[in-house]
Amino acid sequence: AAKNYSLKGMGSVLRALSLLPEEFTVAKKRNLLKKGVKPFVQRAKSKAPVKTGVLRESIGTKTFRNNKTWVYAGVRTDKKIKTVTNEKITVDGFYAKWLEYGFTHISFPEKRQTLKNTKFPKGHVSEVKPKPFLTPAWDETKGTVRKGTVNLILKALRRYEKKQKKNIK
Repeated sequence: AAKNYSLKGMGSVLRALSLLPEEFTVAKKRNLLKKGVKPFVQRAKSKAPVKTGVLRESIGTKTFRNNKTWVYAGVRTDKKIKTVTNEKITVDGFYAKWLEYGFTHISFPEKRQTLKNTKFPKGHVSEVKPKPFLTPAWDETKGTVRKGTVNLILKALRRYEKKQKKNIK
């Protein structure tokens, strides 16, 4: 069962965002949120199981076309990255949930064998145990993310107010 993360406990971040004046565009607010969630992203990357590195590279932040005011942090699909040689490649962490929560693997060694015509003899079904990395990363960093994001927002607000005072003089 997939775990849904809520904004519960993030009230201080929402309150801090509401303090920002209208001059703060959605993009500026989004950048503050992206910076604030970095500790989680770094921790998730360090905890991710590594075979090829694709899963680790697919962890980051993302915004969606239909809701640009919020920032998603976690495993992304179809992410374009630059390699050391400046070549762009696509990494896709679509399988992260299977690693996080575990899964049942069914193999079909014989031709034309399907779920309908198989009684699953021993050895054809195996349970893959969960290897959580996102949940522990979030549990370890959510306090840091909350406090850090609020501090980033308040610093931006102080810089803005200082700039406004300068412009008045």
